[in-house]
Parts: sequence; structure tokens; C-alpha cells
Amino acid sequence: MTYLGLLTFACFVLLAVSGVGLMFYYSPDYTNSFDSVSQITTQIPYGTEMRNIHYYASDFMILLALAHFFYLYFAGRYRFHNEVLWLTGLAFGFLTVLDAYTGYVLIVNERAMFAANIGLGLLNSISPSLQILFAGNSYSDLILRVYTLHVMVIPLVMGLLVLVHFPRTLTVDIPVITWITGAILVVAGLFPVPLGEKFVPNAAAPITVPEWYLSGIYAFLRTGLPVFVAGAFLPFLLLFLFALIPFYDAVKVRQSLLRKLIVAFGVAVIAQIVLVTIWGMSSADLTGPLSNQTQVVIDPATFWAVFVLVGAVSMISTWFLYPRGIIPAWRTLVPTGGPHSVRSSSVVLAILTITQIALLALAVLGRSTSPGTSMVEVGVSIILFGLVLRIYLDSINHPSSNRHATPVSGWDGK
Repeated sequence: MTYLGLLTFACFVLLAVSGVGLMFYYSPDYTNSFDSVSQITTQIPYGTEMRNIHYYASDFMILLALAHFFYLYFAGRYRFHNEVLWLTGLAFGFLTVLDAYTGYVLIVNERAMFAANIGLGLLNSISPSLQILFAGNSYSDLILRVYTLHVMVIPLVMGLLVLVHFPRTLTVDIPVITWITGAILVVAGLFPVPLGEKFVPNAAAPITVPEWYLSGIYAFLRTGLPVFVAGAFLPFLLLFLFALIPFYDAVKVRQSLLRKLIVAFGVAVIAQIVLVTIWGMSSADLTGPLSNQTQVVIDPATFWAVFVLVGAVSMISTWFLYPRGIIPAWRTLVPTGGPHSVRSSSVVLAILTITQIALLALAVLGRSTSPGTSMVEVGVSIILFGLVLRIYLDSINHPSSNRHATPVSGWDGK
């Protein structure tokens, strides 16, 4: 929990590095965009690996940002002069999702343009002139402007927010960074990102859904809710409520009734987000995946009844289960270390080092097997490197490794 913010930033850096690599070959021209992505995937050396890493780093960043946000929320870390960090964090989270959205629109496949058309409808519902400003008058204008937003405008604003958002004390842990980097490579190797079908205007579009972080909005749209309400009003209402909480929850008593209500509200929001996210990717009756046109429309009465019921049950259950507090128990999840043998650490260190070298050699020398296998091997090697470094740092920092340690005050050695 302590490193969630650091891990989110690590994903941000990995996205920047992999994104620069993709920029060398991507064409922000509507007629050639899909073909350039196809070329990256099938012809450019290490193009498949770079695209997969970029895709999953984006997913990991959103997940970690959400986990970081709710950890701070439940722990009450937005209080005690941390209001600026809280508000900039909300803005950073919104921009993270927006940048991910603009990124997958650039693929210009059926799924991407389906999401793009929803976004165009949202902009038009706010103001037709706003749609022209951000999308122009053609798909060519749209792709060029989305590309500019994705690679320049949004990352620049996020970078400036990071400078403000950094806490007064920042814990940098290299092993933890290597673990998240290795995990992204392993997932990217095991689950290659599909290219999809090239978008053809005015052609019959297949049944598809947006990316998971936008499928909740799609669930609301499928009930017949106006695009402005589903895509703008409800999300910003939720952000507004979270932005107000630091100014209401200013008391220092952790177990106050207000604190209890805030925790219950947070649990209800998480439950409802999970519900609409799953529903947005599923059939109207939640019994399976969305596979045909008859399953698209969700009955509004059923949807809202389940939505309210899930929120109410989650909130009431949390209210009655909270007497001792949830957050103090979370602190046990943070490793505190403990006595261990430096000799046993050295043995484990040697074994992991040898394994790491062997896997890295296989990844470099045997790349012809498949890009996915190579990425998994490199990812595991990076994770093992982090374990090796963690064991080494714990060994040299543990008091038992220092034979000349100063005796504890008041102990006479007898």
C-alpha cells in the first residue's frame, strides 16, 4: 500500500518510454493509421513487444491509480494539509483515463472508432463548437488532434501535476519498481493485444464494447440514458463529491460517525463501479458476454434497481461491520521485516541470481521462439532481480548483519 503512488508513477515513465518507441513508426494520418499499427505489430523488430508493453502499462497505471486513490481515501490521508495532493490526484486520475482513451482511438480499428463516435457524441451534447475544436470536420482531423492530445498535451499537463502532486516525503524502492515492470512484461507476453478489424466508414459495425475502464459509462448508455448524463454529468458528479470530502472530513478523530459514513460511502462506490464495469461488457441480463444486437439494450428499471440495491447493501453492511475500523487492520499488509539469517539470505541470493542469468540468456539467445515467450522470460528475470536486490538490501541493513553493532542502551551484556 505504501508504494502505490510510486508504482503508478513507474507505469507513467514506462508508458513514456514505450510511447516514444511507437512514435517512430506510427502515422497520425487517418488513411494510414491502422496500417502503421499493423506494420508495428507484424514487421517492425520488437514492435509487438513495444505495443503490448504500452497497452498493459496503461491498464496497470489505471488500476494502480485507482488502488492508490481508494487507499488514501479509506486511510483519511486527504486530511491534515493534504488537500492539494488530493485534488491534484483526482485531476491526475481523470487525465490518466483520458490519455488511455485517446491512445486506443489512435488504432483506428472498429472498437476504437466505436469509442471515438461515443466521445464525439458527448462533445456535441456539451457544445457543437467544442466538438469542432477537438475533432475538426473529418476523421483525418480527429486522428491528428487526438494524436496531439495523446502524445503532447495530456502528458505535459500530467507531468506538471506530478510536480505538484509529489508528497513531502517520497519513498523510492527499486525492488518494487522492478516487480511492477516485470509483471507488465509477463502479462504482455502471455496476453498479446489483438489488432482488431480496420474501421470502414458506413459499413456494418460488429458488436463490440469499449475498454474496461470505460465500459461502466457504456452500461449507462445502454439503458437509454442521454450521452451527456452518462459520459459527463455522472462521472464529474462523483469526482465533485470526492473533491469536497477533505473539507467536510476535517476532524482528527478516526472513529467518528462522519468517518464511518465516509468509509461506507467509499465501499458502496467501489461495489457500484465493479457492477457497471462488468455490466458494460456483458449481455443485458448479465448472463454472458455481449454477442448480438438483441443483448445491447439494458432494461432501465432492472439496471437502476440492481445499482441502488448493490450500493445500499454495501453501504449498510460496511456501516455495521466497521465498529473497530477497517484501516488499522490494513497496516498489517505493509511488511515490517523480521529476524533472518544472513547466511540463508546469501544462499537464496545465489540461487535467484543463477536463475535470473539463465532466464535472461534464454530470452536473448532464444528470441526466435516467440516474442511472447521472450517477454515472459525477461519479465521473470526482472522480477527475480528485484527479489535479489530486496534480499541483499535487507541483509546489509538488518542489525544481525553488523557484528559490531552498538549495544542497546541499558543492556549490560550479561
